[in-house]
Amino acid sequence: MFTDGVSEAVNVEGEEFGEERIVEASLRHRELSAEALHHALLNLVTEFCGDEFEDDATVLVVAISEKGDDATRVTSSSANRGQRSWRGNRDSDR
Repeated sequence: MFTDGVSEAVNVEGEEFGEERIVEASLRHRELSAEALHHALLNLVTEFCGDEFEDDATVLVVAISEKGDDATRVTSSSANRGQRSWRGNRDSDR
């Protein structure tokens, strides 16, 4: 999940990062943990736009894995680049 500040980030040529790049990067890095994937996506868009965001850029990655009978571990990692406030990651067991 991401805000339009990620997909609409613009490089020096005026080209938007776009949803297609987000999908391609997500597929290319799908083996990463939620935290590592969110960092990879934010790093890619940050490099693309030269760290000049016109809007807030928020990425949320959630990984769900089945462990044991009914135990599910949910891992999420989110960050907001536009306001420079990193919220880190959160793990919870259900």
